[in-house]
Amino acid sequence: MDRLWCDKYRPKSIDALEYNKGIGMMLKKLSDSEDLPHLLIYGPNGAGKKTRIMAFLSEVYGAGVYKLKQDSWEFKVSATSSTKVDCSVLSSNYHIDITPAECENYDRVVLQKLIKEVASTHQIDTKAQRNFKIIVINEVDRLSREAQAALRRTMEKYVGVCRLILVCENLGRVIQPLRSRCLLMRVPAPRTSDIEKVLKVICKRENFGIPDQAFAKIAEGSERNMRRAILQLQTIRMKNQNLSQGLQNLHVPEWRQAIRGIFDMIVKEQSPRM
Repeated sequence: MDRLWCDKYRPKSIDALEYNKGIGMMLKKLSDSEDLPHLLIYGPNGAGKKTRIMAFLSEVYGAGVYKLKQDSWEFKVSATSSTKVDCSVLSSNYHIDITPAECENYDRVVLQKLIKEVASTHQIDTKAQRNFKIIVINEVDRLSREAQAALRRTMEKYVGVCRLILVCENLGRVIQPLRSRCLLMRVPAPRTSDIEKVLKVICKRENFGIPDQAFAKIAEGSERNMRRAILQLQTIRMKNQNLSQGLQNLHVPEWRQAIRGIFDMIVKEQSPRM
């Protein structure tokens, strides 16, 4: 068990996605479009936004999008300054995945220079049918307003050679001019029944069995977060927990136990102490 199950069993094609089928159909139609728009994909954590983006990229470019390499790119703040900022970048021959919000005050500089650099280079694979690269920008809702405004201007300038896929959780923190230039797609959290179905498939592939009631318990405790549910299932397997005698042994993360303990103390003692 050397891999996380949420990575091991991550669907790699749109057809393999088990829930939110309507979004998958829309992405599949977009992958065949000659005039692909910029996309803004939003939804709660653990809903499967990045899984669907990668599946979409594989529809557009092929399986080569999964041949990833991780680098640290260095950006110079300005021509008159010696200050440089490093940013972690995940890339293939067809796309770049970046989280500029990690650069904090320099997010605007990183965005402008990155898009300009990508726009000035050609695709490595000359046999590719598409003449543009895709840049996936994570946590757009954490970008400063200056960075979002700069992104809006830059995406218009280089639309001929690159497309952007913006990813966020809170759409309200993305400025309206940026939203208006993208096709908005909401990825809702999976239903508990969807989570139970995925967990059962994983258990079958891993030849690992737990009571049916445990699937519902895990799905409910995950708060509709697919990644969290799969990680909890794997934790149960690693700890060799015996659930046949009841669900009281179901693993609960330590931080949840700590919060529950604080809550119980507050409820028990509500009178202020001098």
